[in-house]
Amino acid sequence: PSPEPATLDDTIEAGEALAKDPRRQLVKWNEYKGPYFTIPVGGGLLYEGAWYAQDEASEEQFDLEPEGKVRDARLVFKGRLFPKWKRAVTYSLGLMYDGPSDEFLLRETGIMVAVPELWGHIFVGRTKEGFSLNKVMVGYSGWTMERSTINDATIPILADGIKWLGWLPKPRILWNLGLYTDVLSEGQGFSTYDTQVVGRVAWLPIASEKTRTLLHLGVSGRYGKPNEGELKLRSRPEAFPADYFVDTGTFACENTKMLA
Repeated sequence: PSPEPATLDDTIEAGEALAKDPRRQLVKWNEYKGPYFTIPVGGGLLYEGAWYAQDEASEEQFDLEPEGKVRDARLVFKGRLFPKWKRAVTYSLGLMYDGPSDEFLLRETGIMVAVPELWGHIFVGRTKEGFSLNKVMVGYSGWTMERSTINDATIPILADGIKWLGWLPKPRILWNLGLYTDVLSEGQGFSTYDTQVVGRVAWLPIASEKTRTLLHLGVSGRYGKPNEGELKLRSRPEAFPADYFVDTGTFACENTKMLA
């Protein structure tokens, strides 16, 4: 039988663009390639609406009104630094208008360096912690409309720190290990912890482009120290105009430990 085509992508970068030509050129209307960096520009817009059908018991608990709002609008810059270097150095920069706070905020931003000596890459900056596959994925490309409310309540959407991402092709094992702090993010809505240590390992026993089948088995662990020894868990049912369906109020908490 003919061998399975080697089309599975086992690369990872902070940006998708790779510059092959060092000359300065506008490759597309939204992509520049030069001798020192590349700049592909992208963006996104999320507008959400929430409508309800309540029974009497629900009406006693929640005063809900149909509403539609802009959740966020963002510009994203992702590319490669010094394209001639053999060691890939990529970057990402995200600037977002946040509907809930009516502010412009810095989102996923940082630099990723290929480190084949460690079977992977090192990312430094603002990124997703790496706990739960559904929180690793891009928010615009979720499997369904919603993540579970308890998932959103317990796992911050972003964190500042350093993350090691690894991949062993033959056994098809991948992992990430991150250490995060709130030195630069203190006071932002997602920054509810002083420090976090997060790890995840996954095995792909089936990963075939030929048969278009994939089996992904993973386990995640997380340890965090909340700000000021206090924690408040709350989450909307993913649709931004909706009310908070999970809200514990503030309670004393020395640390949290999670396994999934």
